[in-house]
Amino acid sequence: MRIKGYIAVAALVCACVSVGGCDFLRKVAGRPTSAQIEAEVERRAEQERVAEVERQQKLEAERDSIRRAHEAQAEEPAEVQAVAPQAVGRYYVVVGAYQDRHNAEKKKQRLEAAGYTAVIFTVRDGLKAVAAGPSATRDQAAVAMAGLRRRGLCPEDGWILKLD
Repeated sequence: MRIKGYIAVAALVCACVSVGGCDFLRKVAGRPTSAQIEAEVERRAEQERVAEVERQQKLEAERDSIRRAHEAQAEEPAEVQAVAPQAVGRYYVVVGAYQDRHNAEKKKQRLEAAGYTAVIFTVRDGLKAVAAGPSATRDQAAVAMAGLRRRGLCPEDGWILKLD
């Protein structure tokens, strides 16, 4: 009689599993069901789509700024395109910042060897910023920065410094 009871319970469990599938066992075990897993996969896919759209928008904005800099460069006379020693202005393209003065001097020499006027500014905490310039306007500095980047002299995290 006892065996028949075990057989009946086993048959009942088999029937529940076959009707409910793996989700029944997952639910009993406290694990997420296939519907919950699918919802999580869809949520993550949506997050990735949103992140990709944001990346594309940022890339497009960068391309637009580069395009505008190239257009401005094409409109400027050739002698304004490079940062000339006799240029008067208050905008500088910062191409590096160093704790060690020797490293700052080496970067300055590389800029000067490429035909740019280079200066070293001491900024906060004794940090030495190496900059090319000056340029009279921010747009001219942006064009100079694009040229420095094309020549491998300005990293992606270079910036324009405005002196008042």
